[in-house]
Amino acid sequence: MRCAVLILLVVLFMCSPWALGSPGSLEDEIALQTRKLEELRKEQARLESELKKVLSSAKDLSSELAKLEKQIAAAEADIAKSRERILALEKQRKQLEREVESLQRGILQEKSSQEAIARGAYRVDTGEMVLQSLISGVSPAEWEADVYWAAQCLRAKSSTIEEASRKQRELAGKLEEIKQRIRLEVVLKERLVLENRRLTELRKAREEILRRLEHDRARLEKNRKDLVQAQRNLEATLARLREELARKKAPSPPQVPVKRGRLFWPVSGGTIFRRFGEWKDAHYGITFYNPGIDIACPVGTPVYAAADGVVLLASTIRGYGKTIIIDHGNDLVTVYAHLGEIRVQAGDTVRGGQVIALSGDSGLVERPVVHFEVRVGTSAREEDPLLWLQ
Repeated sequence: MRCAVLILLVVLFMCSPWALGSPGSLEDEIALQTRKLEELRKEQARLESELKKVLSSAKDLSSELAKLEKQIAAAEADIAKSRERILALEKQRKQLEREVESLQRGILQEKSSQEAIARGAYRVDTGEMVLQSLISGVSPAEWEADVYWAAQCLRAKSSTIEEASRKQRELAGKLEEIKQRIRLEVVLKERLVLENRRLTELRKAREEILRRLEHDRARLEKNRKDLVQAQRNLEATLARLREELARKKAPSPPQVPVKRGRLFWPVSGGTIFRRFGEWKDAHYGITFYNPGIDIACPVGTPVYAAADGVVLLASTIRGYGKTIIIDHGNDLVTVYAHLGEIRVQAGDTVRGGQVIALSGDSGLVERPVVHFEVRVGTSAREEDPLLWLQ
């Protein structure tokens, strides 16, 4: 009995304007959703513009980074060349220093030899050599030859020392020039190193900005994707609301009276498992009331609409399981319960004999059945379905 009252309340509620929704309220909802859709489109346009700016900035920054990379590569190449020049100049400097040192040693040796010859000549000038020649028996001709040789040696030594000194001065000048070039190259290299360091820091800063732009781009892309999805969902909602509004405004199907004995059977080939009215449970001895009939059939058996009508409910009801309620007009309603699969939805117009579901065993039932009820009148009074079926 409680199940019958429950199904009556469901039918009355589904027939009420609060359940069906008035055209006016649907129009208001459509207007509201349309405004939301327009706001979404504006937000999407704003995001597209912002994303375009970010992409343009990222492109410009990438171009700038490419130029910086070329400048850094050029600076590094110049630094390498400067180091090579410094190494070559250092090599020349060391070679010149060795040559200057060698000349210095030669000059010192020549000067030492010159001093020795000069001391001998001094002895001749003082008469010491004349006395020694007389004692030793050296002839004056030999003595004069020795004196001449000493004079020639002194002149040769002086010439050699002068030439060596000239070369030494020349090499010293070249050495100083090489040192100046080395100092200039060192200064140039330091400037190149500083410039390369500045370019490297600038590149790091630009790369950080580019990473931020990439992060912003990813965020904007995600927001745009979410907006597109929200827009699609809202468009689907609007389409559903407009369809529902059109269905509400559409003229009602002609109310053709359905007489007893004219309804289609809800299933074909089933067996009536429990009839309309009271029945007693053999195990517990409790009397129950069945507001319809229960037709036993295999799971998945097609379930047909008993007559033309509009689907009021296609959902799950506690106890009844998956349930369909159809309004046939003229205060005639049929109920199909314990279904396995529902193939219509509320608001659909169906024809008599149309497949609306597949049988099952949902709800409170001990075996696969199709529970079928016929309710008539404004109070949705239940009647024996066998009186209405063909």
